[in-house]
Amino acid sequence: MLIMGWHGKHRTHGFHLGATVDPIVEIAPCSVVMMKNCGGGRKYNRVLVPIAGGPNSSLALEIASILAEKDTGTVTAFTVASRGRKFDLATFVDQHAERLDIPRDRIHCKTVTGKDVVGAVLRKAEDYDMVVLGNTRESALRQMAHTPIPETIARNCKKPLVMCRAISGMQSWIRRYI
Repeated sequence: MLIMGWHGKHRTHGFHLGATVDPIVEIAPCSVVMMKNCGGGRKYNRVLVPIAGGPNSSLALEIASILAEKDTGTVTAFTVASRGRKFDLATFVDQHAERLDIPRDRIHCKTVTGKDVVGAVLRKAEDYDMVVLGNTRESALRQMAHTPIPETIARNCKKPLVMCRAISGMQSWIRRYI
């Protein structure tokens, strides 16, 4: 695993996270964890994990369970449901509970309905000490059309934030860019 700091801004056109971070995340042969505003020996009693069910969601949940205070910390798995989208958050958490570093009774699930995922997550984040989310696996072509939701949340969140991307194994070069 590669753990690195990230200032939360990008100044170079054509990059979502930054001219240095984007290539590292793309070619790293291991999982990557980027930390924004996490220094200073803070304690994280309430950790929010926005989950959409993607391949990085389970790593985000695991990282949150490690960073939450051991004796008092709680993790809230959070999803924004929209019409036509079927995702069972509690089942997802239960499927990954064995790998988590805190007891299952300190992991809460919260689902809200809405269309504005970014707004809902940022509003919910105000009540937490930290946000941990998975980075997207959208292709480079799709990312050119719009900034992915996790990156928009990461850039606009004022709380300490961790964004992670799990190692994905071998992927076709063409598939990653189309």
